[in-house]
Amino acid sequence: MSPESRSSLKRRLLRPTLLTLAASVTTALAVGFTSQRSVPVSGGTARSVLWLSDTELLSGADSRVVVTDTKGTVSRVYRGASDEVSAVWMSPERRWVASLNGWSGTEVTVWDAGTGELARRIRGEYLTGGFVQGDLLLVQSGENLSLWNLQNGERRPFPNPLGDDLTGVVTSRDGQRVALKSENTVVVTDAAGQVLQKLNAPGVGSVGFSANHEWLAFTGDKYTTAQHLPSGRTIRIPESWDVEQFTFVQDQGLFMFGEDTFYAVELATGKVERTPAKVGEAVLSTDTSSRGTLATGSYGGIRVGTGDGSSLLPLPAASVYWLAVHAGQFVTLGVDDRLVDEQGRPVSPVIRNVGDLTSTSGALWFSTSGSVSQLQGGQAKVVATFRDDDPSRDRLNVTEGGAGAVLERGRALRIVLPGRAPISPDLSKLSTSYLVGGALSADDRTLNVLQNDGTLSEYTVGTGRLRTVADLPGQGLQLAMGRGGSRAVISLTQGQYTLSILPPGATGPSRSITLPSSGMALDLNMRFSPDGKKLAVISQGRNVWLLDTATLSVLAKAGPFVDSTRTLAWSADGRELAVGAGLSGDDAITVFTVK
Repeated sequence: MSPESRSSLKRRLLRPTLLTLAASVTTALAVGFTSQRSVPVSGGTARSVLWLSDTELLSGADSRVVVTDTKGTVSRVYRGASDEVSAVWMSPERRWVASLNGWSGTEVTVWDAGTGELARRIRGEYLTGGFVQGDLLLVQSGENLSLWNLQNGERRPFPNPLGDDLTGVVTSRDGQRVALKSENTVVVTDAAGQVLQKLNAPGVGSVGFSANHEWLAFTGDKYTTAQHLPSGRTIRIPESWDVEQFTFVQDQGLFMFGEDTFYAVELATGKVERTPAKVGEAVLSTDTSSRGTLATGSYGGIRVGTGDGSSLLPLPAASVYWLAVHAGQFVTLGVDDRLVDEQGRPVSPVIRNVGDLTSTSGALWFSTSGSVSQLQGGQAKVVATFRDDDPSRDRLNVTEGGAGAVLERGRALRIVLPGRAPISPDLSKLSTSYLVGGALSADDRTLNVLQNDGTLSEYTVGTGRLRTVADLPGQGLQLAMGRGGSRAVISLTQGQYTLSILPPGATGPSRSITLPSSGMALDLNMRFSPDGKKLAVISQGRNVWLLDTATLSVLAKAGPFVDSTRTLAWSADGRELAVGAGLSGDDAITVFTVK
Protein backbone atom coordinates (compact mmCIF):
# COMPACT_ATOMS: atom_id res chain seq x y z
CA MET A 1 0.00 0.00 0.00
CA SER A 2 1.43 3.38 -0.96
CA PRO A 3 1.80 6.26 1.55
CA GLU A 4 -0.85 8.15 -0.43
CA SER A 5 -3.41 5.34 -0.11
CA ARG A 6 -2.66 4.95 3.62
CA SER A 7 -3.16 8.66 4.16
CA SER A 8 -6.38 8.59 2.17
CA LEU A 9 -7.63 5.59 4.12
CA LYS A 10 -6.79 7.23 7.44
CA ARG A 11 -8.68 10.42 6.52
CA ARG A 12 -11.68 8.38 5.38
CA LEU A 13 -11.78 6.25 8.55
CA LEU A 14 -11.56 9.28 10.82
CA ARG A 15 -14.70 10.87 9.45
CA PRO A 16 -17.46 11.00 12.10
CA THR A 17 -19.82 8.82 10.02
CA LEU A 18 -20.83 5.19 10.00
CA LEU A 19 -18.29 3.20 8.00
CA THR A 20 -18.70 -0.07 6.17
CA LEU A 21 -16.14 -2.70 7.10
CA ALA A 22 -16.42 -4.63 3.85
CA ALA A 23 -15.79 -1.48 1.80
CA SER A 24 -12.74 -0.37 3.75
CA VAL A 25 -11.00 -3.72 3.72
CA THR A 26 -10.07 -3.56 0.05
CA THR A 27 -7.30 -1.05 0.74
CA ALA A 28 -6.36 -1.93 4.30
CA LEU A 29 -4.68 -5.31 4.26
CA ALA A 30 -1.00 -4.34 4.20
CA VAL A 31 -0.36 -4.95 7.90
CA GLY A 32 -1.71 -7.19 10.64
CA PHE A 33 -1.43 -10.98 10.14
CA THR A 34 2.13 -11.81 9.10
CA SER A 35 1.96 -15.63 9.25
CA GLN A 36 -0.31 -18.46 10.28
CA ARG A 37 -0.15 -22.06 11.48
CA SER A 38 -2.77 -24.75 11.78
CA VAL A 39 -3.42 -26.96 14.78
CA PRO A 40 -5.36 -30.21 14.16
CA VAL A 41 -7.95 -30.90 16.85
CA SER A 42 -9.93 -34.10 17.33
CA GLY A 43 -13.30 -34.33 18.96
CA GLY A 44 -15.92 -34.46 16.22
CA THR A 45 -19.28 -35.92 17.25
CA ALA A 46 -20.34 -39.08 15.37
CA ARG A 47 -24.14 -39.04 15.39
CA SER A 48 -24.20 -41.57 12.56
CA VAL A 49 -21.76 -44.31 11.58
CA LEU A 50 -21.92 -46.78 8.68
CA TRP A 51 -19.50 -49.50 7.56
CA LEU A 52 -18.58 -49.17 3.87
CA SER A 53 -16.35 -52.25 3.98
CA ASP A 54 -14.51 -54.28 6.61
CA THR A 55 -11.88 -51.52 6.82
CA GLU A 56 -13.74 -48.27 6.01
CA LEU A 57 -16.35 -46.29 7.91
CA LEU A 58 -18.63 -43.47 6.79
CA SER A 59 -19.62 -41.08 9.55
CA GLY A 60 -21.10 -37.70 10.25
CA ALA A 61 -18.51 -35.58 12.05
CA ASP A 62 -20.27 -32.43 13.28
CA SER A 63 -21.20 -30.62 10.02
CA ARG A 64 -19.13 -32.87 7.74
CA VAL A 65 -19.27 -36.41 6.43
CA VAL A 66 -15.96 -38.29 6.57
CA VAL A 67 -14.53 -41.61 5.44
CA THR A 68 -12.05 -43.11 7.90
CA ASP A 69 -10.25 -46.41 8.28
CA THR A 70 -10.14 -48.52 11.44
CA LYS A 71 -7.03 -46.67 12.62
CA GLY A 72 -8.72 -43.27 12.47
CA THR A 73 -7.04 -42.05 9.26
CA VAL A 74 -9.43 -39.81 7.32
CA SER A 75 -9.32 -40.46 3.57
CA ARG A 76 -12.15 -38.21 2.37
CA VAL A 77 -14.21 -35.33 3.74
CA TYR A 78 -17.57 -34.27 2.28
CA ARG A 79 -18.24 -30.61 3.14
CA GLY A 80 -21.26 -28.37 2.74
CA ALA A 81 -23.85 -29.72 5.18
CA SER A 82 -25.92 -26.84 6.51
CA ASP A 83 -26.01 -28.14 10.10
CA GLU A 84 -24.82 -30.97 12.32
CA VAL A 85 -25.09 -34.32 10.55
CA SER A 86 -27.56 -36.70 12.22
CA ALA A 87 -27.59 -39.54 9.65
CA VAL A 88 -25.49 -40.72 6.69
CA TRP A 89 -26.38 -42.97 3.76
CA MET A 90 -24.39 -44.50 0.90
CA SER A 91 -26.23 -45.63 -2.22
CA PRO A 92 -25.99 -49.39 -2.92
CA GLU A 93 -24.06 -48.68 -6.12
CA ARG A 94 -21.70 -46.42 -4.10
CA ARG A 95 -22.31 -43.49 -6.43
CA TRP A 96 -23.87 -41.06 -3.95
CA VAL A 97 -23.31 -40.07 -0.33
CA ALA A 98 -26.15 -38.33 1.50
CA SER A 99 -26.54 -36.80 4.95
CA LEU A 100 -29.49 -35.73 7.04
CA ASN A 101 -28.73 -32.43 8.79
CA GLY A 102 -30.11 -30.61 11.80
CA TRP A 103 -31.82 -31.74 14.98
CA SER A 104 -35.22 -31.79 13.29
CA GLY A 105 -34.01 -32.88 9.84
CA THR A 106 -34.27 -29.66 7.86
CA GLU A 107 -31.99 -30.62 4.95
CA VAL A 108 -30.67 -33.62 3.04
CA THR A 109 -27.31 -32.98 1.39
CA VAL A 110 -26.05 -35.21 -1.45
CA TRP A 111 -22.50 -35.53 -2.79
CA ASP A 112 -20.89 -37.42 -5.65
CA ALA A 113 -19.19 -40.24 -3.72
CA GLY A 114 -16.18 -40.36 -6.02
CA THR A 115 -15.39 -36.68 -6.53
CA GLY A 116 -16.79 -35.25 -3.29
CA GLU A 117 -18.64 -32.54 -5.24
CA LEU A 118 -21.88 -31.25 -3.75
CA ALA A 119 -24.68 -32.53 -5.98
CA ARG A 120 -27.97 -31.48 -4.40
CA ARG A 121 -29.69 -29.98 -1.36
CA ILE A 122 -33.21 -31.04 -0.47
CA ARG A 123 -34.85 -28.82 2.15
CA GLY A 124 -37.97 -29.33 4.21
CA GLU A 125 -39.14 -30.10 7.73
CA TYR A 126 -38.68 -33.33 9.71
CA LEU A 127 -36.96 -35.02 6.78
CA THR A 128 -35.62 -38.57 6.74
CA GLY A 129 -34.99 -41.20 4.10
CA GLY A 130 -32.54 -43.60 2.46
CA PHE A 131 -31.60 -45.14 -0.89
CA VAL A 132 -33.75 -47.62 -2.84
CA GLN A 133 -33.69 -49.20 -6.29
CA GLY A 134 -29.96 -48.69 -6.68
CA ASP A 135 -29.31 -44.94 -6.74
CA LEU A 136 -32.75 -43.43 -6.13
CA LEU A 137 -33.09 -41.40 -2.93
CA LEU A 138 -36.30 -41.81 -0.95
CA VAL A 139 -37.08 -38.70 1.12
CA GLN A 140 -39.87 -38.23 3.62
CA SER A 141 -41.14 -34.75 4.44
CA GLY A 142 -44.17 -34.90 6.71
CA GLU A 143 -46.70 -37.27 5.11
CA ASN A 144 -45.11 -36.95 1.68
CA LEU A 145 -42.69 -39.54 0.25
CA SER A 146 -40.67 -38.73 -2.87
CA LEU A 147 -38.20 -40.68 -4.99
CA TRP A 148 -35.37 -38.51 -6.31
CA ASN A 149 -33.34 -39.30 -9.40
CA LEU A 150 -30.12 -37.54 -8.39
CA GLN A 151 -28.70 -37.68 -11.90
CA ASN A 152 -31.36 -35.50 -13.55
CA GLY A 153 -33.17 -34.03 -10.52
CA GLU A 154 -36.51 -35.62 -11.35
CA ARG A 155 -38.72 -36.84 -8.53
CA ARG A 156 -41.92 -38.83 -8.30
CA PRO A 157 -44.24 -39.78 -5.42
CA PHE A 158 -43.72 -43.00 -3.46
CA PRO A 159 -46.76 -44.80 -1.99
CA ASN A 160 -47.61 -43.96 1.63
CA PRO A 161 -50.06 -46.48 3.12
CA LEU A 162 -49.92 -44.77 6.55
CA GLY A 163 -51.11 -41.36 5.35
CA ASP A 164 -51.06 -38.61 7.99
CA ASP A 165 -49.83 -41.09 10.62
CA LEU A 166 -46.42 -41.52 8.94
CA THR A 167 -43.60 -40.61 11.35
CA GLY A 168 -40.50 -42.08 9.70
CA VAL A 169 -38.92 -44.17 6.97
CA VAL A 170 -35.95 -46.57 6.92
CA THR A 171 -34.44 -48.43 3.96
CA SER A 172 -32.42 -51.65 3.93
CA ARG A 173 -28.69 -51.49 3.14
CA ASP A 174 -29.24 -53.06 -0.32
CA GLY A 175 -32.14 -50.71 -1.14
CA GLN A 176 -34.62 -53.56 -1.64
CA ARG A 177 -36.85 -53.00 1.38
CA VAL A 178 -38.54 -49.99 2.98
CA ALA A 179 -39.99 -49.73 6.51
CA LEU A 180 -42.58 -47.01 7.14
CA LYS A 181 -43.57 -46.33 10.73
CA SER A 182 -46.35 -44.60 12.61
CA GLU A 183 -46.87 -44.35 16.36
CA ASN A 184 -47.87 -48.03 16.75
CA THR A 185 -47.32 -49.64 13.33
CA VAL A 186 -44.49 -50.64 10.99
CA VAL A 187 -45.29 -51.30 7.32
CA VAL A 188 -42.71 -53.15 5.21
CA THR A 189 -42.73 -52.57 1.44
CA ASP A 190 -40.54 -53.52 -1.49
CA ALA A 191 -38.44 -50.96 -3.34
CA ALA A 192 -41.42 -49.97 -5.51
CA GLY A 193 -43.73 -49.33 -2.55
CA GLN A 194 -45.75 -52.57 -2.69
CA VAL A 195 -46.87 -53.47 0.84
CA LEU A 196 -45.43 -56.80 2.01
CA GLN A 197 -46.24 -56.85 5.73
CA LYS A 198 -47.91 -54.80 8.42
CA LEU A 199 -46.60 -55.23 11.96
CA ASN A 200 -48.03 -54.20 15.32
CA ALA A 201 -45.38 -52.05 17.06
CA PRO A 202 -46.63 -50.22 20.19
CA GLY A 203 -44.65 -47.03 20.81
CA VAL A 204 -42.20 -47.79 18.01
CA GLY A 205 -38.95 -45.82 18.07
CA SER A 206 -35.85 -46.96 16.16
CA VAL A 207 -36.31 -49.35 13.20
CA GLY A 208 -33.69 -51.26 11.23
CA PHE A 209 -33.11 -54.13 8.77
CA SER A 210 -30.49 -56.87 8.82
CA ALA A 211 -28.02 -56.86 5.92
CA ASN A 212 -30.01 -59.53 4.01
CA HIS A 213 -33.26 -57.68 4.90
CA GLU A 214 -34.80 -60.89 6.27
CA TRP A 215 -34.86 -59.56 9.85
CA LEU A 216 -36.46 -56.33 11.06
CA ALA A 217 -36.00 -54.93 14.59
CA PHE A 218 -37.76 -52.05 16.30
CA THR A 219 -37.75 -50.55 19.78
CA GLY A 220 -40.92 -49.87 21.75
CA ASP A 221 -42.33 -48.57 25.01
CA LYS A 222 -41.81 -51.85 26.89
CA TYR A 223 -39.59 -54.12 24.80
CA THR A 224 -37.54 -54.42 21.64
CA THR A 225 -38.75 -56.75 18.90
CA ALA A 226 -36.83 -58.68 16.23
CA GLN A 227 -38.95 -60.35 13.55
CA HIS A 228 -37.94 -62.77 10.82
CA LEU A 229 -39.99 -61.41 7.93
CA PRO A 230 -40.19 -64.54 5.69
CA SER A 231 -41.42 -66.83 8.49
CA GLY A 232 -43.05 -64.34 10.87
CA ARG A 233 -40.99 -65.69 13.81
CA THR A 234 -40.79 -63.04 16.52
CA ILE A 235 -38.32 -62.46 19.34
CA ARG A 236 -39.32 -60.02 22.07
CA ILE A 237 -36.60 -58.87 24.47
CA PRO A 238 -38.36 -58.08 27.77
CA GLU A 239 -37.42 -55.10 29.93
CA SER A 240 -35.52 -53.49 27.10
CA TRP A 241 -37.48 -50.24 27.09
CA ASP A 242 -34.22 -48.27 27.47
CA VAL A 243 -32.77 -49.41 24.11
CA GLU A 244 -32.27 -46.61 21.60
CA GLN A 245 -29.55 -47.95 19.29
CA PHE A 246 -29.08 -51.44 17.85
CA THR A 247 -27.37 -53.25 14.98
CA PHE A 248 -27.61 -56.72 13.42
CA VAL A 249 -24.47 -58.89 13.49
CA GLN A 250 -23.84 -61.00 10.36
CA ASP A 251 -27.60 -61.71 10.13
CA GLN A 252 -27.18 -64.00 13.14
CA GLY A 253 -27.33 -61.71 16.16
CA LEU A 254 -28.47 -58.37 17.45
CA PHE A 255 -26.43 -55.94 19.56
CA MET A 256 -28.45 -53.35 21.50
CA PHE A 257 -27.45 -50.40 23.70
CA GLY A 258 -29.52 -49.27 26.66
CA GLU A 259 -28.80 -46.56 29.19
CA ASP A 260 -26.44 -48.75 31.24
CA THR A 261 -26.81 -52.17 29.62
CA PHE A 262 -25.38 -53.91 26.56
CA TYR A 263 -27.65 -56.60 25.10
CA ALA A 264 -26.49 -59.47 22.85
CA VAL A 265 -29.30 -61.45 21.19
CA GLU A 266 -28.79 -64.76 19.37
CA LEU A 267 -31.40 -64.79 16.60
CA ALA A 268 -31.42 -68.59 16.06
CA THR A 269 -32.37 -69.35 19.68
CA GLY A 270 -33.67 -66.02 21.00
CA LYS A 271 -31.12 -66.17 23.85
CA VAL A 272 -30.38 -62.76 25.41
CA GLU A 273 -27.25 -61.83 27.38
CA ARG A 274 -27.18 -58.63 29.40
CA THR A 275 -23.89 -57.08 30.54
CA PRO A 276 -23.01 -53.62 31.91
CA ALA A 277 -22.31 -51.17 29.10
CA LYS A 278 -18.59 -50.44 28.76
CA VAL A 279 -18.61 -47.86 25.98
CA GLY A 280 -18.20 -45.11 28.59
CA GLU A 281 -20.47 -42.51 26.97
CA ALA A 282 -23.80 -42.19 25.21
CA VAL A 283 -24.10 -44.28 22.03
CA LEU A 284 -25.54 -42.08 19.29
CA SER A 285 -25.27 -44.59 16.42
CA THR A 286 -24.01 -48.09 15.75
CA ASP A 287 -23.26 -50.51 12.88
CA THR A 288 -21.41 -53.79 12.32
CA SER A 289 -19.19 -54.82 9.43
CA SER A 290 -19.62 -58.02 7.41
CA ARG A 291 -17.00 -59.59 9.70
CA GLY A 292 -19.02 -58.68 12.78
CA THR A 293 -16.84 -55.78 13.96
CA LEU A 294 -18.90 -53.33 15.99
CA ALA A 295 -18.60 -49.56 15.55
CA THR A 296 -20.38 -47.04 17.76
CA GLY A 297 -20.67 -43.30 17.26
CA SER A 298 -20.50 -40.96 20.25
CA TYR A 299 -19.77 -37.38 21.22
CA GLY A 300 -16.05 -38.22 21.26
CA GLY A 301 -15.87 -39.90 17.85
CA ILE A 302 -16.06 -43.52 16.68
CA ARG A 303 -15.32 -46.50 18.90
CA VAL A 304 -14.45 -49.78 17.16
CA GLY A 305 -14.87 -53.07 19.06
CA THR A 306 -16.78 -53.96 22.21
CA GLY A 307 -16.10 -53.80 25.93
CA ASP A 308 -12.54 -53.23 27.13
CA GLY A 309 -11.15 -54.19 23.73
CA SER A 310 -12.65 -51.20 21.94
CA SER A 311 -10.54 -48.37 20.60
CA LEU A 312 -11.58 -44.74 20.09
CA LEU A 313 -11.03 -43.20 16.66
CA PRO A 314 -11.29 -39.43 17.23
CA LEU A 315 -12.84 -37.62 14.28
CA PRO A 316 -11.53 -34.24 13.08
CA ALA A 317 -13.48 -31.47 14.78
CA ALA A 318 -15.29 -29.27 12.30
CA SER A 319 -14.86 -26.24 14.53
CA VAL A 320 -13.82 -25.58 18.11
CA TYR A 321 -16.48 -24.54 20.61
CA TRP A 322 -14.11 -23.96 23.53
CA LEU A 323 -10.78 -22.18 23.10
CA ALA A 324 -8.58 -20.41 25.64
CA VAL A 325 -4.96 -19.90 26.72
CA HIS A 326 -3.18 -21.77 29.50
CA ALA A 327 0.52 -21.81 30.37
CA GLY A 328 1.41 -20.08 27.12
CA GLN A 329 -0.45 -22.48 24.83
CA PHE A 330 -3.86 -22.49 23.23
CA VAL A 331 -6.07 -25.16 24.76
CA THR A 332 -9.42 -26.68 23.87
CA LEU A 333 -11.73 -29.30 25.33
CA GLY A 334 -10.64 -32.77 24.22
CA VAL A 335 -12.60 -35.93 23.49
CA ASP A 336 -12.28 -37.20 27.07
CA ASP A 337 -13.59 -34.04 28.80
CA ARG A 338 -10.12 -32.71 29.56
CA LEU A 339 -8.49 -29.52 28.38
CA VAL A 340 -5.70 -30.37 25.95
CA ASP A 341 -2.84 -28.26 24.59
CA GLU A 342 -1.76 -27.87 20.97
CA GLN A 343 -0.03 -31.27 21.03
CA GLY A 344 -3.15 -32.98 22.37
CA ARG A 345 -1.70 -33.46 25.85
CA PRO A 346 -4.17 -33.14 28.76
CA VAL A 347 -3.58 -30.13 31.02
CA SER A 348 -6.60 -30.46 33.32
CA PRO A 349 -8.64 -33.03 35.22
CA VAL A 350 -11.92 -34.27 33.76
CA ILE A 351 -14.42 -31.42 33.38
CA ARG A 352 -18.11 -32.28 32.96
CA ASN A 353 -20.85 -30.11 31.45
CA VAL A 354 -18.72 -27.15 30.40
CA GLY A 355 -20.79 -24.04 29.78
CA ASP A 356 -18.12 -21.59 28.61
CA LEU A 357 -14.35 -21.30 28.60
CA THR A 358 -12.29 -18.10 28.41
CA SER A 359 -8.97 -16.70 29.58
CA THR A 360 -6.72 -13.72 30.14
CA SER A 361 -2.94 -13.77 30.35
CA GLY A 362 -3.26 -14.40 34.08
CA ALA A 363 -6.05 -16.96 34.39
CA LEU A 364 -8.16 -19.56 32.60
CA TRP A 365 -11.83 -19.60 33.59
CA PHE A 366 -14.57 -22.13 32.90
CA SER A 367 -18.17 -22.59 34.03
CA THR A 368 -19.89 -25.90 34.69
CA SER A 369 -23.11 -27.04 36.33
CA GLY A 370 -23.39 -25.01 39.52
CA SER A 371 -19.91 -23.47 39.57
CA VAL A 372 -17.25 -21.25 38.04
CA SER A 373 -13.64 -22.39 38.32
CA GLN A 374 -10.09 -21.41 37.41
CA LEU A 375 -7.39 -23.76 36.15
CA GLN A 376 -4.23 -23.46 38.23
CA GLY A 377 -1.28 -25.82 38.06
CA GLY A 378 -3.29 -28.43 36.20
CA GLN A 379 -5.99 -28.45 38.89
CA ALA A 380 -9.45 -26.93 38.84
CA LYS A 381 -10.08 -24.49 41.68
CA VAL A 382 -13.72 -23.59 42.29
CA VAL A 383 -14.14 -19.81 42.56
CA ALA A 384 -17.90 -19.66 43.01
CA THR A 385 -20.85 -22.04 43.32
CA PHE A 386 -24.51 -21.56 42.41
CA ARG A 387 -27.75 -23.38 43.01
CA ASP A 388 -28.81 -23.38 39.38
CA ASP A 389 -27.11 -26.10 37.38
CA ASP A 390 -27.88 -25.42 33.70
CA PRO A 391 -24.74 -24.06 31.97
CA SER A 392 -26.03 -24.58 28.41
CA ARG A 393 -26.35 -20.85 27.68
CA ASP A 394 -23.40 -19.61 29.74
CA ARG A 395 -21.13 -16.82 28.67
CA LEU A 396 -18.06 -15.92 30.73
CA ASN A 397 -16.65 -12.46 30.18
CA VAL A 398 -13.23 -11.43 31.50
CA THR A 399 -11.19 -8.25 31.07
CA GLU A 400 -7.42 -8.33 30.70
CA GLY A 401 -5.75 -7.12 33.88
CA GLY A 402 -8.73 -7.87 36.11
CA ALA A 403 -9.07 -10.61 38.69
CA GLY A 404 -12.80 -11.18 38.30
CA ALA A 405 -15.27 -12.43 35.71
CA VAL A 406 -18.87 -11.87 34.76
CA LEU A 407 -21.08 -14.93 34.30
CA GLU A 408 -24.11 -14.57 32.07
CA ARG A 409 -26.41 -17.54 32.75
CA GLY A 410 -29.71 -17.20 30.98
CA ARG A 411 -30.72 -13.58 31.60
CA ALA A 412 -28.98 -13.22 34.95
CA LEU A 413 -25.57 -11.65 35.61
CA ARG A 414 -23.22 -12.52 38.44
CA ILE A 415 -19.88 -10.99 39.37
CA VAL A 416 -17.33 -13.65 40.31
CA LEU A 417 -14.30 -12.51 42.33
CA PRO A 418 -11.75 -14.93 43.84
CA GLY A 419 -12.10 -15.20 47.61
CA ARG A 420 -15.55 -13.63 47.68
CA ALA A 421 -19.09 -14.87 47.42
CA PRO A 422 -20.71 -14.31 44.00
CA ILE A 423 -22.29 -10.89 43.65
CA SER A 424 -25.74 -10.64 42.10
CA PRO A 425 -26.01 -6.92 41.29
CA ASP A 426 -29.36 -5.24 41.89
CA LEU A 427 -30.34 -4.13 38.39
CA SER A 428 -34.04 -3.76 39.12
CA LYS A 429 -33.97 -0.04 38.29
CA LEU A 430 -33.02 -0.74 34.69
CA SER A 431 -35.69 -0.73 32.01
CA THR A 432 -37.72 -3.87 31.39
CA SER A 433 -35.58 -4.75 28.36
CA TYR A 434 -33.63 -7.92 29.12
CA LEU A 435 -29.87 -8.09 29.71
CA VAL A 436 -27.65 -9.31 26.90
CA GLY A 437 -24.15 -8.83 28.30
CA GLY A 438 -21.93 -7.68 31.12
CA ALA A 439 -18.24 -6.72 31.35
CA LEU A 440 -16.13 -5.94 34.42
CA SER A 441 -13.50 -3.20 34.44
CA ALA A 442 -9.84 -4.11 34.92
CA ASP A 443 -9.91 -2.83 38.52
CA ASP A 444 -12.98 -5.03 39.23
CA ARG A 445 -14.90 -2.02 40.50
CA THR A 446 -17.31 -1.27 37.66
CA LEU A 447 -19.73 -3.55 35.86
CA ASN A 448 -20.88 -2.42 32.42
CA VAL A 449 -24.28 -3.81 31.45
CA LEU A 450 -25.77 -3.91 27.96
CA GLN A 451 -29.50 -4.34 27.41
CA ASN A 452 -31.47 -5.50 24.42
CA ASP A 453 -32.85 -2.00 23.79
CA GLY A 454 -29.32 -0.58 23.40
CA THR A 455 -29.00 0.90 26.89
CA LEU A 456 -25.48 0.75 28.34
CA SER A 457 -25.28 1.17 32.11
CA GLU A 458 -22.62 1.13 34.84
CA TYR A 459 -22.97 -0.62 38.19
CA THR A 460 -20.42 0.25 40.90
CA VAL A 461 -19.35 -2.83 42.84
CA GLY A 462 -19.55 -2.17 46.58
CA THR A 463 -21.78 0.89 46.58
CA GLY A 464 -24.45 -0.52 44.28
CA ARG A 465 -24.66 2.76 42.36
CA LEU A 466 -26.35 2.33 38.98
CA ARG A 467 -26.35 4.88 36.17
CA THR A 468 -27.06 4.96 32.45
CA VAL A 469 -23.97 5.63 30.32
CA ALA A 470 -25.35 5.64 26.79
CA ASP A 471 -28.46 4.94 24.75
CA LEU A 472 -27.19 3.25 21.61
CA PRO A 473 -29.40 2.96 18.53
CA GLY A 474 -30.79 -0.42 17.59
CA GLN A 475 -30.81 -3.75 19.40
CA GLY A 476 -27.88 -4.48 21.72
CA LEU A 477 -26.23 -7.86 21.05
CA GLN A 478 -22.73 -8.09 22.54
CA LEU A 479 -20.42 -6.20 24.90
CA ALA A 480 -16.67 -6.44 25.47
CA MET A 481 -14.25 -4.34 27.55
CA GLY A 482 -10.56 -3.67 26.97
CA ARG A 483 -7.81 -3.29 29.54
CA GLY A 484 -7.69 0.47 29.08
CA GLY A 485 -11.42 0.85 29.69
CA SER A 486 -12.66 1.06 26.11
CA ARG A 487 -15.93 -0.72 25.47
CA ALA A 488 -17.02 -2.37 22.25
CA VAL A 489 -20.69 -2.95 21.48
CA ILE A 490 -22.27 -4.90 18.63
CA SER A 491 -25.85 -3.92 17.86
CA LEU A 492 -28.42 -4.54 15.16
CA THR A 493 -29.59 -1.30 13.53
CA GLN A 494 -32.02 -1.24 10.61
CA GLY A 495 -31.03 -4.72 9.52
CA GLN A 496 -27.29 -4.05 9.79
CA TYR A 497 -24.78 -5.20 12.43
CA THR A 498 -22.98 -2.19 13.88
CA LEU A 499 -19.78 -2.23 15.93
CA SER A 500 -19.27 0.83 18.15
CA ILE A 501 -16.35 1.88 20.35
CA LEU A 502 -16.88 3.91 23.53
CA PRO A 503 -13.63 5.32 25.03
CA PRO A 504 -13.17 5.33 28.83
CA GLY A 505 -15.68 7.70 30.47
CA ALA A 506 -17.49 8.48 27.20
CA THR A 507 -21.28 8.60 27.12
CA GLY A 508 -21.53 7.74 23.45
CA PRO A 509 -19.59 6.00 20.69
CA SER A 510 -16.57 7.81 19.24
CA ARG A 511 -16.67 5.66 16.12
CA SER A 512 -18.89 3.02 14.55
CA ILE A 513 -18.49 0.62 11.67
CA THR A 514 -20.92 -1.63 9.79
CA LEU A 515 -20.15 -5.35 9.79
CA PRO A 516 -21.15 -7.58 6.86
CA SER A 517 -24.87 -8.12 7.35
CA SER A 518 -25.33 -11.71 6.23
CA GLY A 519 -25.32 -14.43 8.86
CA MET A 520 -26.90 -14.57 12.32
CA ALA A 521 -26.11 -12.70 15.52
CA LEU A 522 -24.82 -15.94 17.04
CA ASP A 523 -22.06 -15.95 14.41
CA LEU A 524 -20.58 -12.71 15.80
CA ASN A 525 -17.92 -12.42 18.47
CA MET A 526 -15.11 -10.06 19.51
CA ARG A 527 -12.10 -9.98 21.85
CA PHE A 528 -9.76 -7.13 22.80
CA SER A 529 -6.03 -7.79 22.64
CA PRO A 530 -4.24 -7.91 26.02
CA ASP A 531 -3.07 -4.29 25.67
CA GLY A 532 -6.53 -3.14 24.54
CA LYS A 533 -5.19 -1.55 21.35
CA LYS A 534 -6.59 -4.09 18.90
CA LEU A 535 -9.97 -5.75 18.53
CA ALA A 536 -10.50 -9.10 16.81
CA VAL A 537 -14.00 -9.57 15.41
CA ILE A 538 -15.62 -12.64 13.88
CA SER A 539 -18.36 -11.76 11.42
CA GLN A 540 -20.68 -14.16 9.60
CA GLY A 541 -18.98 -16.95 11.54
CA ARG A 542 -16.43 -17.42 8.75
CA ASN A 543 -14.25 -14.29 8.66
CA VAL A 544 -12.04 -12.60 11.24
CA TRP A 545 -11.17 -8.90 11.15
CA LEU A 546 -8.39 -7.20 13.08
CA LEU A 547 -9.22 -3.59 13.93
CA ASP A 548 -7.37 -0.70 15.52
CA THR A 549 -9.35 0.14 18.66
CA ALA A 550 -8.75 3.88 18.47
CA THR A 551 -9.77 4.37 14.84
CA LEU A 552 -11.56 1.14 13.88
CA SER A 553 -9.35 1.02 10.81
CA VAL A 554 -8.88 -2.44 9.36
CA LEU A 555 -5.45 -3.89 10.08
CA ALA A 556 -6.09 -7.32 8.58
CA LYS A 557 -8.75 -9.73 7.44
CA ALA A 558 -8.67 -13.54 7.17
CA GLY A 559 -11.14 -16.06 5.87
CA PRO A 560 -13.43 -17.49 4.91
CA PHE A 561 -12.90 -20.42 7.24
CA VAL A 562 -13.99 -23.92 6.25
CA ASP A 563 -16.52 -24.10 9.09
CA SER A 564 -18.47 -21.49 10.98
CA THR A 565 -17.03 -20.55 14.37
CA ARG A 566 -17.31 -17.89 17.04
CA THR A 567 -14.27 -18.75 19.17
CA LEU A 568 -11.31 -16.38 19.56
CA ALA A 569 -8.33 -16.33 21.90
CA TRP A 570 -5.30 -14.03 22.20
CA SER A 571 -1.91 -15.17 23.43
CA ALA A 572 -0.72 -13.56 26.66
CA ASP A 573 1.70 -11.24 24.82
CA GLY A 574 -0.83 -10.30 22.13
CA ARG A 575 1.43 -11.54 19.36
CA GLU A 576 -0.80 -14.44 18.34
CA LEU A 577 -4.52 -14.75 17.69
CA ALA A 578 -6.22 -18.16 17.52
CA VAL A 579 -9.51 -18.81 15.73
CA GLY A 580 -11.46 -22.02 16.32
CA ALA A 581 -11.73 -23.12 12.69
CA GLY A 582 -9.49 -24.00 9.76
CA LEU A 583 -8.85 -22.13 6.54
CA SER A 584 -8.34 -25.39 4.66
CA GLY A 585 -8.37 -29.13 5.19
CA ASP A 586 -9.31 -30.46 8.62
CA ASP A 587 -7.30 -28.08 10.78
CA ALA A 588 -9.57 -26.97 13.58
CA ILE A 589 -7.54 -24.08 15.05
CA THR A 590 -5.80 -21.43 12.97
CA VAL A 591 -3.18 -19.35 14.79
CA PHE A 592 -2.15 -16.01 13.29
CA THR A 593 0.97 -14.05 14.14
CA VAL A 594 -0.02 -10.42 14.68
CA LYS A 595 2.43 -7.69 13.73
